Amino acid sequence: MTVLPYFLVFLKTYLFLKPSQTECKEKLEQYQNQKLHELINHVYRNVPYYIRLFDDNGIKPEDIKESSDIQKIPFLTKELIHENFDDLKTRNILNGTLKLIG
Repeated sequence: MTVLPYFLVFLKTYLFLKPSQTECKEKLEQYQNQKLHELINHVYRNVPYYIRLFDDNGIKPEDIKESSDIQKIPFLTKELIHENFDDLKTRNILNGTLKLIG
């Protein structure tokens, strides 16, 4: 793989983050909460383990509004990863494109 794709990701990230150095704390927290909300909605729609975990614990994606709400989600342990490995894979990824590293 060439360096160019990595450089483009770096450049995009840099150009996004540079203005954030002067943003107010509230605006940064709003952005973080928006991204957290997107992530929670994604896993609830696409990751069987989290669909089951949320449903079994009475958690709705709307319950997770900010980083302090993450404590409502039970910890994911090494044992749970081993027991639920296939269910931790997102359903919206093409087969064969996911690689196990390590």
